[in-house]
Amino acid sequence: MQKISKLLYLLVFIHFSLYGAMDGDFDGVDDSEDRCQNTPFSDLIDASGCSVATLSSPMAYDFIVGYNYATSNTNTLENRTTTSTTLQADIYKDDLSFQLLSSYYKSDGSSDEGWNDTQLSLFYAMHPSTLLKIQAGVALILPTYSTGYKNEAMDYVTSLAFEYLLQQEIKFFAGYSFAKINDEDVGKKIEYQDTNSFYAGLLYMHPQNGTFQFSYSNAQSIYVGVEPIETVACGVVWSLDAHWFTLFDYRYGVSESASEHEVAVRLGYTF
Repeated sequence: MQKISKLLYLLVFIHFSLYGAMDGDFDGVDDSEDRCQNTPFSDLIDASGCSVATLSSPMAYDFIVGYNYATSNTNTLENRTTTSTTLQADIYKDDLSFQLLSSYYKSDGSSDEGWNDTQLSLFYAMHPSTLLKIQAGVALILPTYSTGYKNEAMDYVTSLAFEYLLQQEIKFFAGYSFAKINDEDVGKKIEYQDTNSFYAGLLYMHPQNGTFQFSYSNAQSIYVGVEPIETVACGVVWSLDAHWFTLFDYRYGVSESASEHEVAVRLGYTF
């Protein structure tokens, strides 16, 4: 079956016009012989004018809102119950994805509240085999969080993650990230440092509606002299229908620098 690209057809459009051919959808097949009228411009078509493949894939989007509860605030190192409302938006195009993540927090028993830093991330996925996926990422951390401790500089993050299919429904996943912290020290009272973090876990894929995961993470604090923040976590992503989905996460703080308990509930919509 002969395949004709509409993109190539533009190069010879004038030639066909000279012979008076009528082609309403510009697919290179005369309307009198076109069995499929108004085919998309990006499609590859056969000799009868019908689509056999597309040259472009549509973008996908999702929007997620959530609520977090933590028994302490790891940003300020205060043992105050902290709640936050999270906003997340994602755009997916082939192996590229873009993410916007922000949140508004409030600590109980004080007037401490406001926007946490906003993160803009770009990820690229690679597939060396059918079992292995590798994802590289870069991010900007915008200083929308203010404490008065000279931590209003923009920070940068690079990351590398992978997942490997162990069995038909079980994946092993792990990741590493490095954050370049550009905040200024406040004398010897507060000193900032670049951070390294890593995580690893297992993911179970439910045959129908969702996934379950268990993981361990270790992240350096941005403050010099504070022990790494270690947590163990479990999470569920569950599809409600073709568009709506929900996410639940629970984290337990292994180290004293981590919040002892942290719970997150989120609701998302994909379109």
